[in-house]
Amino acid sequence: MSGSATDLLEADQPPLHPQRVPLRITLVGLLVVLVALALAATGFAATNLLREYLVDQQDAQLSGYARDLEGDPATTQTNCSSPGFPFGASYFACVPTDG
Repeated sequence: MSGSATDLLEADQPPLHPQRVPLRITLVGLLVVLVALALAATGFAATNLLREYLVDQQDAQLSGYARDLEGDPATTQTNCSSPGFPFGASYFACVPTDG
């Protein structure tokens, strides 16, 4: 036999301290998590800013069309009654005002 009884007993027992994760792996893992969170936050912020910008741009365009239509009611009435609607790619609904 190559070892004493004490050596055999110590070999059967698990180590007192579990194996630790190296600091390098821990730091890389934390860095990956932080980068993922930063990308998610900037993506969310950029999406919201772009959405607000596009809605504001569309609102300004619709307000401009409304001012143009309001400025000349006779032409607007004529355009609403004609089959060819001269407002380009926009869609307008002509609603009668008699109730």
